[in-house]
Amino acid sequence: MQIKGKKALVFGGTSGIGLATIQQLSDLGAEVITIGRNPEKITQLPVNTTARSCDVLDRSALQKLFEETGPFDILISAATGGGRAVGPFAEMDMDGYQASFAKLWGYTNVVHFGLEHLVDSGAIVLVSGTPARHCNPGQIAISSVGGAVEAFARGVAKEITPKRINVVSPV
Repeated sequence: MQIKGKKALVFGGTSGIGLATIQQLSDLGAEVITIGRNPEKITQLPVNTTARSCDVLDRSALQKLFEETGPFDILISAATGGGRAVGPFAEMDMDGYQASFAKLWGYTNVVHFGLEHLVDSGAIVLVSGTPARHCNPGQIAISSVGGAVEAFARGVAKEITPKRINVVSPV
């Protein structure tokens, strides 16, 4: 996909993988909107980048954001949606394990409400993680969520064609 001149929305673009993504998209000539719960965390925005505040778990806020920013060509979510439980499963706080799935709900919200505003030739990218495929001890919550994200993308891909959806799993 040619990036120059495209409009990209990046959820979770205020730190980590998301922040690196907005920098790379900017460097490639995209118009970038980075979205996070606390966009003021970014002290210096890359060229052609604006920051917006939105929580991926707030469906009405997402709908409003998409109406204000659409149409767009690229939709990326690296937002965790909240905390994630780590540690041995037998000792894990089950509320923490359940809360780890906020990432999945955030991703499904972003895809569901963003689809209407994504151009037909557009692409969605979701960030999973290595534990989805190679779970080490203490990573069962992260692995479960990542596996669910990957299953979601495989299933929904067939429904949204010609739009594309991919999951990346950084090592």
